[in-house]
Amino acid sequence: MQGRDESRFNRLRAQNKWDWSGALSDLERAQALDPANDTALRVSSAVLPSLGRVTEAIAQGRKATQIDPLAANSWIVLGDAMVQGGQLGPARVAYERGLKISPDHELARGALAFLDLLEGHPESALARVDHLPADSIEHLQVTAIAQHDLAHAAESRRALDLLLAKYASTSPSSIAEVYAWRGEKDLAFEWLERAYVLRDGGLGGMKVDPFLRNLRSDPRFASLLKKMNLPPD
Repeated sequence: MQGRDESRFNRLRAQNKWDWSGALSDLERAQALDPANDTALRVSSAVLPSLGRVTEAIAQGRKATQIDPLAANSWIVLGDAMVQGGQLGPARVAYERGLKISPDHELARGALAFLDLLEGHPESALARVDHLPADSIEHLQVTAIAQHDLAHAAESRRALDLLLAKYASTSPSSIAEVYAWRGEKDLAFEWLERAYVLRDGGLGGMKVDPFLRNLRSDPRFASLLKKMNLPPD
């Protein structure tokens, strides 16, 4: 769920140094110079949840959609912030708006599939990713989770094996999400640590990632947040 291009903001500050305040300062400066810059608002909406500031993220996302209502990416980023804030119904509206604007938008289709999983509809999630490339990260991740929820262990394992083979070096945080959802906590933390070492941009949202929620009470979760200079709550 963390693979949004625009969530990989300010790589030097946020990923290499985990300098969240510096990254936010840069974004605030960009917005002050150009208040109508929907890209800065969109990126800000993707950054703020990392610090637990989901309400502000949603507000920034709404501003971006108001500036350019036909920018599909703005609706998707707004939907992401809403999911992270537990507002699943409004998130679906936002994602569907993005898909209506851009019917071939793979991120919108993937986002809706992940939302189906969160709402307990694995069959719907599988149907959505059938329209995505079979080797895409969204297709493999959703399939691994949905098949697990359907008690299809072999199918879930097959999708996870393909995910490992293709994305282990580029998106370990996505692999961690699958293991966390399946209840395999030790493996989930192993892959989160790999994501930390590799500076995986998808790791930034772990604090509010609903696919990692069953890890939050584990001391290892708080330890990783601390290493990333993120607040514990």
